[in-house]
Amino acid sequence: MNKKAVSIVLMIFEVLAVISIIAITITFAKKAGESETAVKNVIASDISLMVNTLLSVPGDAVVQYPLIEGATKYVILLQQDHVSVWLQTENQDKQSIQTFFLPSPYHAEGAIEAKEFWCLEKKAKSIILRECLPEERVSVSP
Repeated sequence: MNKKAVSIVLMIFEVLAVISIIAITITFAKKAGESETAVKNVIASDISLMVNTLLSVPGDAVVQYPLIEGATKYVILLQQDHVSVWLQTENQDKQSIQTFFLPSPYHAEGAIEAKEFWCLEKKAKSIILRECLPEERVSVSP
């Protein structure tokens, strides 16, 4: 075999190796992004950020959590310094926890279990996680 043929064969193998590595990386990233752990982490982070946002709003406010597919399978617990999210079918030890800071006069509380519509309500110095009332529900079109 001459050097030119060996070079072409080597280049083909290098290209195939690079394509294989890219495909494996994309597959792994897609599976990791769609996992329940990732969804629980996103929900916990979103609620934590909404709590912080409500602190900056003057007066009372109600925010409906955006609808997500399969929302009824999660349990969400809001406490004074953190929010916990886990699947109804899981033990609480597999929960995703996101901490936040509340200034001293404020307090946070609430729990949601298998509800499609969640609301965060700021009332005076309280932030409450609860099921949305029927008149508060807003449809979100995709």
